[in-house]
Amino acid sequence: MRTLLLSLIVLLCAVPTQAQDRTNITGAIVDSSGVGLRGATVVVLTKPDSVIAKFAIAGNDGDFTLRRVEAGDYVLQVTFVGFESSTQDITVGSTPLDVGRITLAESVGELNELVVSADHIPFVVTNDTLEYNAAAFGARPNATVEDLLRRLPGIEVQDDGSIKAQGEDVQNVLVDGKEFFGSDPTIATKNLPAEAVDKVQVYDKQSDMAEFTGVDDGQEEKTINLELTEDAKRGVFGNITGGYGDTERYDGQATVNRFTPDTQLALLANINNVNRQGFAFGDYMQFLGGMGAMMDGGGFRLGGGVPLGSDLSDGFSETLSIGLNASRDFSDRTSIRSSYILSSIENTQDRTVLQQQLFGSAATGDLTETSQQLTDNLTHRVNLNARHKISDGNDLRLRGNLTASNSDLRNGGFRQTVGATGLTQNTSQTLYDSAADNFGGDARLTWRKRLGAKGTALVGEATVNLNDSEARAGLENTIGLYERGDVVSYDEILQEQENLGNTLTQSQRLSLSQPLKGKRVLEISAQRRQVSEDQTKNVWDQGGSGLVLNDDLSSGFDRTYSYYQGGLRFDQNRERTRFGLGLRVQESSLDGVILDRPDEISNGYTHLLPSASFHYEFRQGMNMDLRYNTSTREPSMTELQPFADNSDPLNIYVGNPGLEPEYRHSWGFHYMY
Repeated sequence: MRTLLLSLIVLLCAVPTQAQDRTNITGAIVDSSGVGLRGATVVVLTKPDSVIAKFAIAGNDGDFTLRRVEAGDYVLQVTFVGFESSTQDITVGSTPLDVGRITLAESVGELNELVVSADHIPFVVTNDTLEYNAAAFGARPNATVEDLLRRLPGIEVQDDGSIKAQGEDVQNVLVDGKEFFGSDPTIATKNLPAEAVDKVQVYDKQSDMAEFTGVDDGQEEKTINLELTEDAKRGVFGNITGGYGDTERYDGQATVNRFTPDTQLALLANINNVNRQGFAFGDYMQFLGGMGAMMDGGGFRLGGGVPLGSDLSDGFSETLSIGLNASRDFSDRTSIRSSYILSSIENTQDRTVLQQQLFGSAATGDLTETSQQLTDNLTHRVNLNARHKISDGNDLRLRGNLTASNSDLRNGGFRQTVGATGLTQNTSQTLYDSAADNFGGDARLTWRKRLGAKGTALVGEATVNLNDSEARAGLENTIGLYERGDVVSYDEILQEQENLGNTLTQSQRLSLSQPLKGKRVLEISAQRRQVSEDQTKNVWDQGGSGLVLNDDLSSGFDRTYSYYQGGLRFDQNRERTRFGLGLRVQESSLDGVILDRPDEISNGYTHLLPSASFHYEFRQGMNMDLRYNTSTREPSMTELQPFADNSDPLNIYVGNPGLEPEYRHSWGFHYMY
């Protein structure tokens, strides 16, 4: 007992002591004339292995603070593009350390050239780009880019592969400045080897419009660019890994890459049965596209109340994924980026649920539920991004993708409820099968024309989106009711259900942006959008003479929703602040026909849609964003159909044809320190 008490006292005393051994280091970086060097990089390296302990980037006046540095001996290293680096030994104790003003001498070489030989400077800041030297962070052999990013200070990689840099979500990961497998940033990080990367560059990428016109519109996306080593640009590189274990578990992956200044080729393959999804989570969600045809309003149920669809992250999965990326710059004017992904998942789930029901402290019954499920999904996806420069200030862009998928699901289950007396109250036995096919695609053609040299631009855009789905399911459900342990009744449901859906969306937009004095921009726009939808749901009951259509559960509709918008937007962009105001006028109409019923729906609406945004940068790395936006959501035909949907007997739903579109107000606040 004395030993335990003494250990607790020592532990409690050690906690505040450890907290006191951390302190802040402050100082300022200036040039020979005493002017602060904003963006200078300050790094604290441990001795003797030169591992990064802390880092900071100098603020507007060259001042910096390294927070919560542990006590010990370190090397303080300061770098800035165009200046000689500075290195000094420091000792950190329990009190704050002020290293004073550190003066950097201008480099005798070219202003924007920094040459590093013996010591690996871990990162430098050039203009608005933070560039990491991959060699300085010593990724392990056979590591992926994702493993490398986890070692870089200021970058976080989440469990699902998503990335945060400087506190913001990374939207794009480029390879030598080019897209890799479309817009999914995690495919590059999960599959490219770390040893092929020379530099990791983090920056805020301007919008395509800002890059085209040269006028900053304040729209930026956090972007990572992977600059490859010279060896990786000259030949073929890749890796093959594999493993086999007990219970017949296996995992294999292969990548082959070839990069040149004008060509990008990559082949990825993955096969495993250890529940590791191929490539990225975004592709995994695409696998579920076929089963999505069975969903309606967040869930789809057959007459017996059995949901279809499943979360494939549970259970045991066998996965096969193959991806091909091909990109080519044919000239300075024409380039094409394309990719193809094949994905297959076979998922098996066995579930057992034991549940005790309580009323107060007394048990009122027990629920036992067992189920077995097998899901098979196959998806093909093609992406294309083509650009052609017609002339200076005049270009065309085409971006599109196609997705085809099919899904099969089989589920069987048994459920039993036992009362407090130990006698059975009810049972339910269910077996259902479903199959779904889905085909979808979209394309966007953009034409841009720069008018004059002041940044005035005319932009025309046309978009088309098509989705066609077909799903069929069968249900066998037997429900038994008991009294004093004896069967009172059996209710048997035998049904088949079919869902057919086709949606076509078309939109056209024309905008004119005009720069004004004082970094202000005025945009005038007009847009038309039309959504045509055809949905049919048929439910058949199994009768003595075969299948009989259930009119109460069957339905269908055709609808067309049209929008016409005209609007103005004003933006002002200064060094520390960005401010924007917008107003759109929207005229919309809904025309719908309910199949096999006399009901027709024809409604028209007018809305004003204001928007506003404000961004303020207190200092580098510390800013806030305020956003306000309005939008509308038209009621679905399920919400408008004036008849009962009793597919869930406990929640009978009746639509209201007089519903108006939902008017949404969205507020957002973001603060980053």
